[in-house]
Amino acid sequence: MNISQHILAGISGKDITKDVRDLILKYKILGFILYERNIDSADALHALTKEFHSLGKQAGYDLILAVDQEGGRVARLPEPYTQLSPMRSVNEAEEAFKLGKLLASEVKAAGFNLNFAPIVDVDINPNNPIIGDRSFSSNPQTVSILAGEVIHGHLDEGVAPCLKHFPGHGATDKDSHLELPVDDRELSELQKIDLIPFENLISNKLAPSIMTAHVMYPKIDPDYPATLSSTIINDVLRKDLGYQGLVFSDDFLMKAIRDNYDLAEAAKLFFQASGDVVLICDEPKVTIDVIQKLETEAIDLSEQARRLSVFRKNYLASRV
Repeated sequence: MNISQHILAGISGKDITKDVRDLILKYKILGFILYERNIDSADALHALTKEFHSLGKQAGYDLILAVDQEGGRVARLPEPYTQLSPMRSVNEAEEAFKLGKLLASEVKAAGFNLNFAPIVDVDINPNNPIIGDRSFSSNPQTVSILAGEVIHGHLDEGVAPCLKHFPGHGATDKDSHLELPVDDRELSELQKIDLIPFENLISNKLAPSIMTAHVMYPKIDPDYPATLSSTIINDVLRKDLGYQGLVFSDDFLMKAIRDNYDLAEAAKLFFQASGDVVLICDEPKVTIDVIQKLETEAIDLSEQARRLSVFRKNYLASRV
Protein backbone atom coordinates (compact mmCIF):
# COMPACT_ATOMS: atom_id res chain seq x y z
CA MET A 1 0.00 0.00 0.00
CA ASN A 2 1.22 3.48 -0.90
CA ILE A 3 2.29 5.15 2.38
CA SER A 4 1.49 8.55 0.83
CA GLN A 5 -2.21 7.64 0.76
CA HIS A 6 -2.08 7.88 4.54
CA ILE A 7 -0.63 11.39 4.68
CA LEU A 8 -2.46 14.69 4.29
CA ALA A 9 -0.10 17.54 3.45
CA GLY A 10 -0.09 21.33 3.45
CA ILE A 11 1.43 24.00 1.25
CA SER A 12 3.56 26.93 2.37
CA GLY A 13 2.38 29.64 -0.01
CA LYS A 14 -0.45 30.41 -2.38
CA ASP A 15 0.75 28.43 -5.39
CA ILE A 16 1.24 24.81 -6.38
CA THR A 17 5.02 24.40 -6.44
CA LYS A 18 7.11 21.61 -7.96
CA ASP A 19 7.25 19.83 -4.57
CA VAL A 20 3.47 19.96 -4.30
CA ARG A 21 3.08 18.65 -7.86
CA ASP A 22 5.50 15.84 -7.00
CA LEU A 23 3.46 14.94 -3.92
CA ILE A 24 0.47 14.43 -6.20
CA LEU A 25 1.90 13.12 -9.46
CA LYS A 26 4.87 11.13 -8.12
CA TYR A 27 3.89 10.13 -4.59
CA LYS A 28 0.09 10.15 -5.01
CA ILE A 29 -0.46 11.71 -1.61
CA LEU A 30 -3.94 11.44 -0.05
CA GLY A 31 -4.62 15.15 -0.19
CA PHE A 32 -4.04 18.60 1.27
CA ILE A 33 -5.32 21.01 3.88
CA LEU A 34 -5.40 24.75 3.22
CA TYR A 35 -5.13 27.70 5.62
CA GLU A 36 -5.54 31.49 5.49
CA ARG A 37 -1.88 31.80 4.45
CA ASN A 38 -2.73 29.93 1.25
CA ILE A 39 -5.74 32.07 0.32
CA ASP A 40 -5.77 35.56 -1.23
CA SER A 41 -9.46 35.74 -2.09
CA ALA A 42 -12.49 33.60 -2.72
CA ASP A 43 -11.77 33.58 -6.46
CA ALA A 44 -8.13 32.64 -5.91
CA LEU A 45 -9.18 29.87 -3.52
CA HIS A 46 -11.61 28.40 -6.03
CA ALA A 47 -8.94 28.46 -8.76
CA LEU A 48 -6.44 26.78 -6.40
CA THR A 49 -8.78 23.96 -5.34
CA LYS A 50 -9.77 23.42 -8.98
CA GLU A 51 -6.09 23.08 -9.91
CA PHE A 52 -5.56 20.60 -7.08
CA HIS A 53 -8.46 18.42 -8.21
CA SER A 54 -7.27 18.57 -11.82
CA LEU A 55 -3.81 17.35 -10.79
CA GLY A 56 -5.39 14.55 -8.79
CA LYS A 57 -7.38 13.45 -11.84
CA GLN A 58 -4.17 13.64 -13.90
CA ALA A 59 -2.53 11.33 -11.35
CA GLY A 60 -5.47 8.93 -11.61
CA TYR A 61 -7.27 9.41 -8.30
CA ASP A 62 -9.49 11.79 -6.31
CA LEU A 63 -7.68 14.11 -3.93
CA ILE A 64 -9.05 14.87 -0.51
CA LEU A 65 -9.04 18.61 0.11
CA ALA A 66 -9.59 19.59 3.72
CA VAL A 67 -10.10 22.77 5.68
CA ASP A 68 -10.71 23.83 9.30
CA GLN A 69 -13.96 25.74 8.97
CA GLU A 70 -15.52 25.72 12.43
CA GLY A 71 -16.73 29.30 12.67
CA GLY A 72 -15.47 31.87 15.16
CA ARG A 73 -11.69 32.12 15.49
CA VAL A 74 -11.06 28.93 13.53
CA ALA A 75 -12.37 29.79 10.08
CA ARG A 76 -10.34 29.81 6.87
CA LEU A 77 -12.74 30.93 4.13
CA PRO A 78 -12.54 34.65 3.27
CA GLU A 79 -15.43 36.97 2.53
CA PRO A 80 -17.88 36.76 0.82
CA TYR A 81 -18.13 33.39 2.55
CA THR A 82 -20.13 33.74 5.78
CA GLN A 83 -18.09 34.89 8.76
CA LEU A 84 -19.70 32.91 11.57
CA SER A 85 -19.77 33.25 15.35
CA PRO A 86 -18.06 30.60 17.50
CA MET A 87 -19.87 27.39 18.36
CA ARG A 88 -20.52 28.62 21.90
CA SER A 89 -23.15 30.96 20.44
CA VAL A 90 -25.24 28.00 19.19
CA ASN A 91 -28.04 27.04 21.58
CA GLU A 92 -30.67 25.06 19.70
CA ALA A 93 -30.57 21.81 17.74
CA GLU A 94 -32.32 23.31 14.70
CA GLU A 95 -29.84 26.20 14.72
CA ALA A 96 -26.94 23.72 14.87
CA PHE A 97 -28.33 21.75 11.92
CA LYS A 98 -28.70 24.88 9.79
CA LEU A 99 -25.19 25.93 10.77
CA GLY A 100 -23.81 22.54 9.73
CA LYS A 101 -25.51 22.81 6.35
CA LEU A 102 -24.21 26.35 5.85
CA LEU A 103 -20.64 25.43 6.81
CA ALA A 104 -20.66 22.37 4.56
CA SER A 105 -22.30 24.08 1.58
CA GLU A 106 -19.69 26.86 1.61
CA VAL A 107 -16.81 24.44 2.14
CA LYS A 108 -18.07 22.37 -0.79
CA ALA A 109 -18.54 25.45 -3.00
CA ALA A 110 -14.91 26.40 -2.31
CA GLY A 111 -13.73 23.00 -3.56
CA PHE A 112 -13.25 21.06 -0.30
CA ASN A 113 -14.70 17.66 0.51
CA LEU A 114 -13.55 17.29 4.14
CA ASN A 115 -14.08 19.73 7.00
CA PHE A 116 -12.16 19.27 10.24
CA ALA A 117 -15.19 20.19 12.32
CA PRO A 118 -17.04 20.10 14.62
CA ILE A 119 -15.19 20.46 17.90
CA VAL A 120 -16.60 17.98 20.41
CA ASP A 121 -14.22 18.91 23.22
CA VAL A 122 -16.05 19.73 26.42
CA ASP A 123 -15.12 23.16 27.78
CA ILE A 124 -13.91 22.15 31.24
CA ASN A 125 -11.08 24.56 32.02
CA PRO A 126 -11.80 28.33 31.77
CA ASN A 127 -8.04 28.90 31.42
CA ASN A 128 -7.76 26.67 28.36
CA PRO A 129 -6.05 28.80 25.67
CA ILE A 130 -7.01 26.66 22.67
CA ILE A 131 -10.59 25.39 23.17
CA GLY A 132 -12.80 27.91 25.02
CA ASP A 133 -15.66 29.20 22.87
CA ARG A 134 -14.78 26.76 20.09
CA SER A 135 -16.62 24.23 22.28
CA PHE A 136 -20.41 24.09 22.24
CA SER A 137 -20.67 23.76 26.01
CA SER A 138 -19.28 22.63 29.34
CA ASN A 139 -22.07 20.02 29.36
CA PRO A 140 -21.11 16.84 27.47
CA GLN A 141 -24.72 16.00 26.58
CA THR A 142 -25.22 19.46 25.08
CA VAL A 143 -22.02 19.00 23.09
CA SER A 144 -23.31 15.64 21.85
CA ILE A 145 -26.65 17.03 20.68
CA LEU A 146 -25.39 20.20 19.00
CA ALA A 147 -22.35 18.55 17.40
CA GLY A 148 -24.60 15.76 16.14
CA GLU A 149 -26.82 18.28 14.37
CA VAL A 150 -23.82 20.04 12.80
CA ILE A 151 -22.67 16.63 11.55
CA HIS A 152 -26.13 15.89 10.11
CA GLY A 153 -25.90 19.20 8.26
CA HIS A 154 -22.53 18.27 6.78
CA LEU A 155 -23.71 14.85 5.68
CA ASP A 156 -26.80 16.38 4.06
CA GLU A 157 -24.51 18.56 1.96
CA GLY A 158 -22.11 15.75 1.04
CA VAL A 159 -19.10 16.98 3.02
CA ALA A 160 -17.25 14.66 5.39
CA PRO A 161 -16.98 16.04 8.95
CA CYS A 162 -14.32 15.18 11.53
CA LEU A 163 -14.80 15.13 15.31
CA LYS A 164 -11.93 16.56 17.33
CA HIS A 165 -9.87 16.20 19.54
CA PHE A 166 -9.92 12.67 20.99
CA PRO A 167 -9.98 11.88 23.89
CA GLY A 168 -10.68 15.49 24.89
CA HIS A 169 -8.61 18.69 24.89
CA GLY A 170 -10.96 20.70 27.09
CA ALA A 171 -9.25 20.34 30.47
CA THR A 172 -5.75 21.41 29.43
CA ASP A 173 -4.11 24.76 30.21
CA LYS A 174 -1.55 24.67 27.37
CA ASP A 175 -1.74 25.13 23.60
CA SER A 176 -0.47 22.07 21.73
CA HIS A 177 0.60 24.30 18.84
CA LEU A 178 3.28 25.66 21.19
CA GLU A 179 4.06 22.84 23.64
CA LEU A 180 2.88 19.43 24.81
CA PRO A 181 -0.06 19.81 27.24
CA VAL A 182 -0.53 17.36 30.10
CA ASP A 183 -3.89 16.18 31.45
CA ASP A 184 -3.38 14.37 34.76
CA ARG A 185 -6.86 12.88 35.07
CA GLU A 186 -7.63 9.18 35.28
CA LEU A 187 -9.45 7.48 32.41
CA SER A 188 -12.49 7.14 34.66
CA GLU A 189 -12.72 10.94 34.88
CA LEU A 190 -12.58 11.34 31.11
CA GLN A 191 -15.25 8.66 30.76
CA LYS A 192 -17.62 10.76 32.86
CA ILE A 193 -17.17 13.91 30.76
CA ASP A 194 -14.86 14.08 27.72
CA LEU A 195 -15.62 10.71 26.17
CA ILE A 196 -19.41 11.12 26.35
CA PRO A 197 -19.78 13.12 23.10
CA PHE A 198 -17.50 10.72 21.24
CA GLU A 199 -19.35 7.71 22.64
CA ASN A 200 -22.77 9.16 21.79
CA LEU A 201 -21.83 10.20 18.28
CA ILE A 202 -20.09 6.91 17.52
CA SER A 203 -23.10 4.91 18.73
CA ASN A 204 -25.40 7.08 16.58
CA LYS A 205 -23.19 6.52 13.51
CA LEU A 206 -22.29 10.20 13.38
CA ALA A 207 -18.51 9.88 13.48
CA PRO A 208 -17.18 9.50 9.91
CA SER A 209 -13.73 10.53 11.14
CA ILE A 210 -12.04 11.56 14.37
CA MET A 211 -8.93 13.65 15.03
CA THR A 212 -6.57 12.93 17.92
CA ALA A 213 -5.29 15.36 20.56
CA HIS A 214 -1.58 16.14 20.97
CA VAL A 215 -1.97 15.83 24.75
CA MET A 216 -0.25 13.64 27.35
CA TYR A 217 -2.57 11.69 29.65
CA PRO A 218 0.09 10.10 31.91
CA LYS A 219 -2.41 8.16 34.04
CA ILE A 220 -3.73 6.51 30.86
CA ASP A 221 -0.46 6.21 28.94
CA PRO A 222 2.72 7.39 30.72
CA ASP A 223 4.84 7.10 27.57
CA TYR A 224 3.05 8.72 24.65
CA PRO A 225 0.63 11.55 23.87
CA ALA A 226 -2.80 10.51 22.60
CA THR A 227 -1.83 10.87 18.93
CA LEU A 228 0.91 8.25 19.31
CA SER A 229 -0.72 6.08 21.96
CA SER A 230 -1.96 2.57 21.19
CA THR A 231 -3.60 2.57 24.62
CA ILE A 232 -5.70 5.62 23.74
CA ILE A 233 -6.40 5.08 20.02
CA ASN A 234 -6.54 1.29 19.79
CA ASP A 235 -7.71 0.31 23.27
CA VAL A 236 -9.94 3.19 24.36
CA LEU A 237 -11.27 4.48 21.02
CA ARG A 238 -11.41 1.35 18.90
CA LYS A 239 -11.98 -1.40 21.47
CA ASP A 240 -13.82 0.31 24.34
CA LEU A 241 -15.92 2.67 22.18
CA GLY A 242 -16.14 0.29 19.22
CA TYR A 243 -14.97 2.86 16.69
CA GLN A 244 -13.99 1.51 13.28
CA GLY A 245 -13.96 4.78 11.32
CA LEU A 246 -11.07 6.88 10.10
CA VAL A 247 -8.61 8.42 12.59
CA PHE A 248 -6.65 11.53 11.61
CA SER A 249 -3.76 12.87 13.63
CA ASP A 250 -3.62 16.55 14.43
CA ASP A 251 -0.83 18.40 12.63
CA PHE A 252 2.58 16.81 13.24
CA LEU A 253 4.25 20.19 12.75
CA MET A 254 2.66 21.48 15.96
CA LYS A 255 5.38 21.83 18.58
CA ALA A 256 3.78 19.23 20.86
CA ILE A 257 4.97 16.61 18.37
CA ARG A 258 7.71 18.26 16.33
CA ASP A 259 9.74 19.40 19.34
CA ASN A 260 9.63 15.96 20.95
CA TYR A 261 9.71 13.36 18.17
CA ASP A 262 11.28 12.56 14.82
CA LEU A 263 8.33 12.97 12.45
CA ALA A 264 8.81 9.69 10.61
CA GLU A 265 9.13 7.79 13.89
CA ALA A 266 6.05 9.58 15.20
CA ALA A 267 4.12 8.58 12.07
CA LYS A 268 5.16 4.97 12.55
CA LEU A 269 3.94 5.05 16.16
CA PHE A 270 0.65 6.60 15.04
CA PHE A 271 0.07 3.87 12.45
CA GLN A 272 1.03 1.15 14.94
CA ALA A 273 -1.54 2.62 17.33
CA SER A 274 -4.18 2.06 14.58
CA GLY A 275 -4.26 5.65 13.35
CA ASP A 276 -5.04 6.08 9.67
CA VAL A 277 -3.94 9.46 8.29
CA VAL A 278 -1.02 11.67 9.43
CA LEU A 279 -1.34 15.43 8.95
CA ILE A 280 1.79 17.41 7.99
CA CYS A 281 0.19 20.76 7.29
CA ASP A 282 3.07 22.81 5.84
CA GLU A 283 6.56 22.43 4.37
CA PRO A 284 6.10 20.01 1.43
CA LYS A 285 9.84 19.14 1.48
CA VAL A 286 9.41 17.85 5.04
CA THR A 287 6.43 15.77 3.92
CA ILE A 288 8.48 14.25 1.08
CA ASP A 289 11.30 13.46 3.53
CA VAL A 290 8.86 11.70 5.90
CA ILE A 291 7.39 9.69 3.03
CA GLN A 292 10.82 8.60 1.83
CA LYS A 293 11.80 7.48 5.32
CA LEU A 294 8.54 5.60 5.85
CA GLU A 295 8.88 3.83 2.49
CA THR A 296 11.90 1.99 3.92
CA GLU A 297 9.89 0.69 6.89
CA ALA A 298 7.85 -2.51 6.97
CA ILE A 299 4.58 -1.02 8.17
CA ASP A 300 1.38 -3.03 7.74
CA LEU A 301 -1.30 -0.58 6.61
CA SER A 302 -3.86 -3.13 5.42
CA GLU A 303 -6.44 -2.17 8.07
CA GLN A 304 -5.80 1.53 7.49
CA ALA A 305 -6.29 1.00 3.75
CA ARG A 306 -9.57 -0.81 4.38
CA ARG A 307 -10.88 1.96 6.62
CA LEU A 308 -9.81 4.62 4.11
CA SER A 309 -11.61 2.76 1.31
CA VAL A 310 -14.81 2.63 3.37
CA PHE A 311 -14.48 6.34 4.20
CA ARG A 312 -14.05 7.24 0.54
CA LYS A 313 -17.01 5.10 -0.51
CA ASN A 314 -19.37 6.36 2.19
CA TYR A 315 -18.41 10.01 2.49
CA LEU A 316 -16.42 11.15 -0.54
CA ALA A 317 -17.85 9.30 -3.55
CA SER A 318 -19.00 11.67 -6.31
CA ARG A 319 -18.94 14.62 -3.97
CA VAL A 320 -16.16 16.79 -5.35
